[in-house]
Amino acid sequence: MATGQMSEVIQLLRRTALLNDGAAPTDAQLLECYLSRRDEGALAALVHRHAPMVWGVCRRVLLNHHDAEDAFQATFLVFVRRASAIAARELLANWLYGVAHQTSLKARATAARRKERERQVMVMPEPEVVPQDVRDELLPRLDQELSRLPDKYRAVIVLCDLEGKTRQEAARELGCPEGTVAGRLARARVMLAKRLARRGLAVSGGTLAAVLSENAASASVPTSVVGSTIKAANLFAAGHLATGLVSPRVADLTEGVLKTMFLTKLKIATLVLLAAVVAPAGWFTHHALADKPAPADKPAPDERTKDQTEVIGVVKAVDASRNTLTLHPSKEIPEPKTFTLAADVEVLLDDGTGGRLGFQKGKPADLTEGSAVILRLADQKVIRVWVEGPTVQGVLKSVDARNNTITATVALKKGEPAAEMMFTISKHAKLFIEGQDKSKPSSLADLPVNAVVTLKLSADRKVVGGILAEGQSVTGRVKAVDGAKGTLTVTISIKGEPDVERTFAVAKSAQVSIDDGKLKDKTKPAEAHRLADVPVGAQVTLRLSLDGQSVVSIRAEGSTLHGTVKAVDAVKNTLTLHDKEVEDGKTYSILPDVAVYIDGKGGGEVKKLADVPVGAVVDLKLLADQKSVCVIRAQGPTVMGNVVGNAGNDSITIGGKEGETTYTIAKDARILIEEKRAGKLIELIDGTVAWVKLSADQSMVLELRAKGPSFRGTIKAFDSDKNTITLLVGAKNGEGGEDKEFRLTKDTAVVTEINGVPLERKDLRVDREVVLRLAIDQKAASRITVLGE
Repeated sequence: MATGQMSEVIQLLRRTALLNDGAAPTDAQLLECYLSRRDEGALAALVHRHAPMVWGVCRRVLLNHHDAEDAFQATFLVFVRRASAIAARELLANWLYGVAHQTSLKARATAARRKERERQVMVMPEPEVVPQDVRDELLPRLDQELSRLPDKYRAVIVLCDLEGKTRQEAARELGCPEGTVAGRLARARVMLAKRLARRGLAVSGGTLAAVLSENAASASVPTSVVGSTIKAANLFAAGHLATGLVSPRVADLTEGVLKTMFLTKLKIATLVLLAAVVAPAGWFTHHALADKPAPADKPAPDERTKDQTEVIGVVKAVDASRNTLTLHPSKEIPEPKTFTLAADVEVLLDDGTGGRLGFQKGKPADLTEGSAVILRLADQKVIRVWVEGPTVQGVLKSVDARNNTITATVALKKGEPAAEMMFTISKHAKLFIEGQDKSKPSSLADLPVNAVVTLKLSADRKVVGGILAEGQSVTGRVKAVDGAKGTLTVTISIKGEPDVERTFAVAKSAQVSIDDGKLKDKTKPAEAHRLADVPVGAQVTLRLSLDGQSVVSIRAEGSTLHGTVKAVDAVKNTLTLHDKEVEDGKTYSILPDVAVYIDGKGGGEVKKLADVPVGAVVDLKLLADQKSVCVIRAQGPTVMGNVVGNAGNDSITIGGKEGETTYTIAKDARILIEEKRAGKLIELIDGTVAWVKLSADQSMVLELRAKGPSFRGTIKAFDSDKNTITLLVGAKNGEGGEDKEFRLTKDTAVVTEINGVPLERKDLRVDREVVLRLAIDQKAASRITVLGE
């Protein structure tokens, strides 16, 4: 932030303080200042004020430091997009808590799907008054239950326990008497303690307050993260697609949270109702996070506002003659659903710029197949449609500034091959070029060829309303480092292609980050590394300059190993894995403060090396130097076989090549039937095919996946009247075997072996070889796969 801007901030805070008898401005006052004037100083003050609380939530839910940073930044980007929709401004801290928790959960789910998860662990100091075993069990569940408290109770815990405010300060923020705050705080702690007790965690209100306060006190946010977040938030609020100050992961996470908020029931304040023609989707209020509008904001009675709801989806078909619109199936709509358009339906088209005027009036004829839409319903009819344009990413090939066009290699749909396409750029398009002086306006002519570009298309996909240009990223393994010459040689591996070695020039100002497994003091700047510090053999992600001529940032970390534990030596801090090439197995050195997760779901409970059982399946995360293990994730093996007899109330017997084994079922074991639905133990009858996921110590079953048994054979007869099919099963070289008759139902699916293309039952011809799978109850065929097709 420029010096002049900082002076304005100081003046603002001083002026507001004087108006309030020397007290600091409240959240509501700062938020009003930000919304009315888009004052960057007010935004910075709000971020600084609530950063420790938000960071604490992200850190508790996400044990990985980098994932916590992503969730922290995304939380405040969501805030600037939704700020105008926060009706109860005195509850801003409570609102931010809810967004931070929701964002962290989404980040945790995303991280679990990444093949190379970042696993740097944040260890929290132990409070003297709380035993460590209680604390370890409490923290992972704390936010789950706190997020479910009613707003008026959660708000006082957030302000007093998580943000460390006095009751007097909290009362001033909430605009209520101090005695009311004291009463609510006591009640809230009791409610939270009772909820945790139902999960088997018996803690008193005092112990709970101690854990919350200690955890808040330790939540020191990295100053670099706060600074970059403030800059990114200001640019994001100004309508830029992204800022270059946040990673693509943060951008994806932000958009994902915003879309998730659309999927809930939405409440629309009067301001949005009056300005719906020009308001972008970001003006909606999330029902789960916002309080009711103030009385002055209530709209006048309107018959069209009765029984309203919102539906999000993708257009499958539009019938102008019937005035209807059909959406594709989705999680919200299990089957294609047709909606009737009101005679005076409003259609609002996104022009891709993302600004307040970014949705322009359209007409029903603008609704086309494949469009992403949000439908607003009233009295069973669609009264308003928001049509949003897609975002695509590709590599810039050429720029024609005179004709306002660019050509880029992109894939418009997931799974499609990338192809060169020309795009027309809107005259009002917002352009951000990474590394360019922000004081100078960017133009198309400044875009360098071969840059990675993210394009926000208009609803009709005819123009681009926003462009972000940044350097390409390269991932590989370090083969050689030459600090004197400033070069780095990397081996790049692409599946199905031979390895390629490339040598890159590294900019003198390049940022170098090396995972050394050490705990970081977040109150101090991150340790500076040099190119020469990057170890050979490390996995690196290189960010190139826009012109691709040099490396501007390096991130080095160790690789991840997978195997089965053969031996553990907690005294020598070593772990041995089974190895086909080494008779005694391969032994790895373990860091003394190694993070150990056993049977973890989205993180898991922190354990010790001695807790890792022999026979467990583990992932070992090495340091960047590839010499030591800094993270261990252990889980049990998966056993496949057939159920012997029927499953009991808490046990199941599985028969396989090595005989029959009986397993105990965990109380909270997940049972999935045919990969589609949750099931019950009673459904697992004799002969059921089952995949049993064991705990790390193999003492119990944590997850079961089951389906009916399958039979491979040749069709002997098909009776459409009786709905039966007869197969010759068990024949070898055309001899032997037996005929087995199976019943068909209306739900029996017939598909090809190749790509699973649906077939008609008439395609089941005699002498065709098929695989028939029974339903879970084994009474009829669930699926018939025609082989060779």
